Amino acid sequence: AAQRKGGTLAPSEIVVLAALSEGLKIKGVALKLGKSERTIRNQHESARLRFGAATTIEAVVRWKQSSTLM
Repeated sequence: AAQRKGGTLAPSEIVVLAALSEGLKIKGVALKLGKSERTIRNQHESARLRFGAATTIEAVVRWKQSSTLM
């Protein structure tokens, strides 16, 4: 699992980052996963902050880098 400051990303956060890395927007991720946009935004924000990333792209890059280290 991807490491973050203080712990490991939740499986739902990993799924959201993976979908965002495919180029989907929040609305597209919500539709794909059958969740509300608010839920996806919250999971995205949580993952972004756990990595200390300022942007979605930075969060995705850090997630991919951490995943390759494991």
